[in-house]
Amino acid sequence: MQIDCRDGKYRYKFYDLMVTPQPNAYTNQDYVLEGFINNLLGKKPDNAFSKGQSKKMIISVNKAVLSAIESLNKAMVAKPDNF
Repeated sequence: MQIDCRDGKYRYKFYDLMVTPQPNAYTNQDYVLEGFINNLLGKKPDNAFSKGQSKKMIISVNKAVLSAIESLNKAMVAKPDNF
């Protein structure tokens, strides 16, 4: 995650999201998120997951990202730190 701050404003960007399935679910390998998206779009998948499993992974990642954004927004409106 990248956070840019300027003039009392901020923006955030997420890069290179990786997915690690739960232990013993499928494998203990990390997967690039685009592989799951490609699977749902019917493109050549980068992994051996079904479309249903890919959809569940994407939903799970979306929830985690939204949670991170919510936490960041709360921290940014909290009392400022003077270093």
